[in-house]
Amino acid sequence: MINNIGMKYIVLISFCLLLQNNFADVYQSVDKQGHVVFSDKASDNATKITVNQPSVLLIVTPAVATPMLSPVSAALPAKDMQVTIMAPQDHAEILYNGEPIKVLGRVSANLSPNEQALLLIDGVRYQTLMGPRDGTELPFSMNALSNGPHRLQIQIQRETTIIASSDPIEIVYHHFRPGVINK
Repeated sequence: MINNIGMKYIVLISFCLLLQNNFADVYQSVDKQGHVVFSDKASDNATKITVNQPSVLLIVTPAVATPMLSPVSAALPAKDMQVTIMAPQDHAEILYNGEPIKVLGRVSANLSPNEQALLLIDGVRYQTLMGPRDGTELPFSMNALSNGPHRLQIQIQRETTIIASSDPIEIVYHHFRPGVINK
């Protein structure tokens, strides 16, 4: 089984492989605290490493596919619930710099214990907020999406049925490329 440190190295090496075309050289060094550092800038004790381009890119995510714009069920008692995405704005360009990107939704009624709010990215469940929730704000956050356009939507699910869906919004996501890949 892979521990957290091992997983960090796997993610870091994968990130280096993905960014190979963005910079020519990758350097590995050890800082004063004993942490391994990868960078595109050479330091005094850095060793240049070779990163080979992968022939196949496989990204595994623990996401559960949920169809966008699922029909609202008439079988459950209606709560007349409305849900909207307040932020980011439709067609926003988002620059990821390592900090979580906030997605704020608003629902017209508090969530009950058997209800949950789902953030979908490109039709795939990304994050879930469980009921009961006091208040009508739905604060989600997202990290490190792939570059390019994405579709966001919030759905309210009661037990196994979607009872409300926001209009989907489109965003364009960009990674900010810092001089040092890890800290």
